[in-house]
Amino acid sequence: NLLPERIEELVTEEYRSIIGDWGEKKKRVAAGGGSDDERLEVESAERLSLIFSILSDDIIEDHGLIPVVQNESPLDVLSRMVADKTGVETEFVLRYIKLGKDAGYLGSREKDGRIKWEWK
Repeated sequence: NLLPERIEELVTEEYRSIIGDWGEKKKRVAAGGGSDDERLEVESAERLSLIFSILSDDIIEDHGLIPVVQNESPLDVLSRMVADKTGVETEFVLRYIKLGKDAGYLGSREKDGRIKWEWK
């Protein structure tokens, strides 16, 4: 029989090891190292966090009307705005915003001389 205190202790120990391993993995990848699997795992977690922020904070709905900027694509302007709102690197945001657009999840139209981005 395990006492409740011992169960809590075991869970806490295991949780600390998982979090510690994850932190080390993120450091290795950020430094340009890590295995292919580690890089994929870290990027997947970052992508999930980005998508969660975009959706849960209604970023496209609330801030998706952007100005037309000379010599800059609307996708670049949108990505920079999303990066500012989420604190995520612009190039990373651009990669996944472009994938969403190419997959047909995100579209745009001109509205009153500006670009209106919206979910499809």
